[in-house]
Amino acid sequence: MEIVPRKSVMIVLTNELPGREDDFNAWYDHVHMKEVTSVPGFTLARRFSEPIFYKSPEWMSGDCEGLSPPSRYLAIYDIDGDPAAAAEALASASEEWGLSDSYDRSNVIAWIYSERTVTPPS
Repeated sequence: MEIVPRKSVMIVLTNELPGREDDFNAWYDHVHMKEVTSVPGFTLARRFSEPIFYKSPEWMSGDCEGLSPPSRYLAIYDIDGDPAAAAEALASASEEWGLSDSYDRSNVIAWIYSERTVTPPS
């Protein structure tokens, strides 16, 4: 069976600088998400905040109790097409953008995951 990526998502974890929450959210929601979705391949942006503690069921090997989430904000960007090409286009385009001075750049985390679709053998 061949596994073919159909869609991908880029997941980004971020924080604002202390005391700059309103500025950060205004910039991210009204400027930055539009910049990213203007890049070829990036089709949709969503943001989430206020992570809550999740008590792992007994059948899971890990437990989050006592751990803090690494970031306050999570953005998920949908990518259509080649995720490597989209990431390269994003890196190139972002050189032209100005980042908000409310953005804590010291702990940004980003990954791209590709959907796994199993194609049955012929």
